Amino acid sequence: VISALSEGKPDSRTSNSDLLWEKALAVYKVMKSKHAPPGVAPNRQTYNILVRCLSANLQPGYAESLLIDMRKAGFVPDVDLYTLTVRSYEKCGSPMKALSMLEAMREVGYDFYEIKVL
Repeated sequence: VISALSEGKPDSRTSNSDLLWEKALAVYKVMKSKHAPPGVAPNRQTYNILVRCLSANLQPGYAESLLIDMRKAGFVPDVDLYTLTVRSYEKCGSPMKALSMLEAMREVGYDFYEIKVL
């Protein structure tokens, strides 16, 4: 469901103003709630899909929150998810938040300042 919502395009013929990324985020919140069916919980793929979707839809604050949730759930976000979130902050005109995300990347072991010599 989350994948379908994150990849879908809003239907311009309807008057429903809800964005599909908001619906995908609502499904995620249900998955995290006590109302989720037994055995239903976000997994690595859930987080990957949502962070990609939110970053693409210029919602870096939500994407960053999910990266934090992902780490709390025991999953290590890959560098691509951080990069997408940083790029989303930049596109939104928030360079300081983008820099803050780069620092968060360092805390989990992605050191982009380090110069590699071959």
